[in-house]
Parts: sequence; structure tokens; C-alpha cells
Amino acid sequence: MNRVLLKGHVDRTPVLKQTSDGARTRFRLTVPYDLAIASRVSGSEIERFSIMATDALAEVCANSLRKGDEIYAIGSLYHRRYTNVRGSLGKEKDVVLWHMSIISSKEVLTQLEFPWDFSSEDEDRPKDSVM
Repeated sequence: MNRVLLKGHVDRTPVLKQTSDGARTRFRLTVPYDLAIASRVSGSEIERFSIMATDALAEVCANSLRKGDEIYAIGSLYHRRYTNVRGSLGKEKDVVLWHMSIISSKEVLTQLEFPWDFSSEDEDRPKDSVM
């Protein structure tokens, strides 16, 4: 089974890119972990994971995630090879995103639209309205 479950903070705001294969976005997820759990040494470390989202999930990530947002990420580990600008072979491990949930966002939600005007008194509402 190839499944990765991560909880961490978005390193920088994702940017959507359109390719011939569809929409894609990449971003890094900063995940802190406690060294006391992994070994007998006290302290903490930070691990950075490269996250790749495709198609509709890429658009959701690009439109709703901002730097500093805390998310749950579920995906699979993917090893890719590439040739860098110097011509040498490079290797990278990515997490291909299947599902993402925003835990907390640093962006203030100011653009909410409500169907009701809460500034008016109850007596101004029609008698048959459902609350």
C-alpha cells in the first residue's frame, strides 16, 4: 500500500499551471515532528514535503490555499527523475495529492455572503419565514 498522511503548514501560496496534461500545482508542506517519538533525543525537527496536485484538486489548492494555512494531506509517494539545467540527473520525491482538508487558514474571511440581513429586527421578517 502506498499511502501518505500528512498534517502541516503550506510553505508558500500554490500557483496553478496549465499543461498539455491538464492543470497542475506544486507546493511544499512543512511538517514538524517530535524527535522524542522517533528516537530517544528530545527536541523537534521540520520535514518539508513536495506536494503535487492535478486537475480539479490543483484548481482547488491554487484558489483556496495560502502560505501558512494548516492542512491535512492524503496522497501517495511518487519518485521522479529529471535532468537539471547543468545536464545531470536529479531525483525528487513528491506526494501526489488525493485529498486535502484545510484545518485553519491565516486569511481573514471577509467575503462571506449571507442570504439574510442580520442587521434588521425580527419583527421586520415575514411571519412565515423559517429560521
